[in-house]
Order: sequence, then C-alpha cells, then structure tokens
Amino acid sequence: MALRQNPEVSRFHHWSPADELEVHWFIHCFSDSFRIVPGEWKQLGVFRREDNAIVGDCGFRVNDDGEAEISYTVAPEFRRRGFASEAVSALVDSLLSRPKITCAIARITPDNLPSAGLLAKLGFARDPNLSKTITTNGRTIPVLVFRREATSG
Repeated sequence: MALRQNPEVSRFHHWSPADELEVHWFIHCFSDSFRIVPGEWKQLGVFRREDNAIVGDCGFRVNDDGEAEISYTVAPEFRRRGFASEAVSALVDSLLSRPKITCAIARITPDNLPSAGLLAKLGFARDPNLSKTITTNGRTIPVLVFRREATSG
C-alpha cells in the first residue's frame, strides 16, 4: 500500500489503493497463479534476496493476439540498484519464451527517462505508431509505447 500511494510512484499508475482491504483484494485477484488468461492482469512481487523485503512489483497481461503488456514499479528508496532490470528481464524472457506470445510492450510517460533507458537496455524499441494518451486520476497524459518482438529459433 505504501508503494502504490507514494507520490513518486502513483503518478505513473492508473490505480492507487484506498485502504489495506483493497490491497489484499488486489493481491488475491492478480497474483493467485502464473496461469495466463488472455486479458487478465497478473501481478508479481519483486523482493530483495537478503531479507525478502518487497522492493516493487511487475505485472503483465496477454491479449488474444499474443501481445504481452508489462508494467513494473520499484520503490524510490530501492531504485538504481538493478532490481527493475533483473525483474523485468526475467519477466519478459519468461513471457517471450512461450510459443503463443509474439511480443512484449510497455507504456511509459515521456518524462520517465529511467524506464525508457531500462527498456532500451532490454532490447525494446519505441513504437511511435502505438503512442497515445490515457486518462488516469482525472488527468490526460501522453504515453510512449516500447515494443520487443519474440525471437524465433
């Protein structure tokens, strides 16, 4: 709850929990299994190895066309330590290893330069044809879409 309500984090997300009950609902609904159901979001925790402290999360959903949309968050106090790089790399590699998933996409705001750099490092390229605006928390904001194709072979 603290992670999603942090202003440095919530400005990049569509959802911020109202209370702890909503957090428990979120965890129950979106992380009950790794079984992929088209259109259904899954959320996975990102934990620090040495003490199992939660440092962030990764989410994904796959559509009927085999496109996997990913999201990720790292708490501000844990940024720039490799957590996002390791977690997103593992998530994307796992998703793109599945035969029915053809690509992964991530949507970020134009001012989120660290995410743009991370995605480029992980082999994503900006797809200007998919960039658009979204409305979240009563604000309309631009988003950039980054895409990475699955490799065959």
